[in-house]
Amino acid sequence: MKNEIISAIKCQHHSALRVSDWNVSKKFYESLGFRTILEWIPLEDGLRMAMIELPGGGRIEMFEGGKGKLAENHEIVSGSYFQYCFDVPVLENVDKLYEYALSIGAKIKLRPANYEMHGTADVHCRAAFVYAPDGEIIEFLSLHFD
Repeated sequence: MKNEIISAIKCQHHSALRVSDWNVSKKFYESLGFRTILEWIPLEDGLRMAMIELPGGGRIEMFEGGKGKLAENHEIVSGSYFQYCFDVPVLENVDKLYEYALSIGAKIKLRPANYEMHGTADVHCRAAFVYAPDGEIIEFLSLHFD
């Protein structure tokens, strides 16, 4: 029974993001290649919601009405999804995407760098991290296994 029910899960459908400035966030994510596939106004609070999607897969459900700022330690708070990672197959494009994200309003978190991780597999990668409009973390990652 367990395997049958687990196999019913196809993939992750989306992650949710609350934004403080709808227009700024929508423009930022559209500039990164997302397109709106559905937008609606919920009846309860009148705030906008949208499902945005990358052409190659990956969705964010964006909610209007964010208040306050992310806590400085939000990356270590239990239960928090604290970054959104973009798969970048071509290593050199990590740096290009990082610079592009900065040009459309992102802020520096970690400049592009090479990383090696050794465990159940040897992994070599190049990654860069930026803060998006509401302080959410975006990672650009080119990952290669030995």
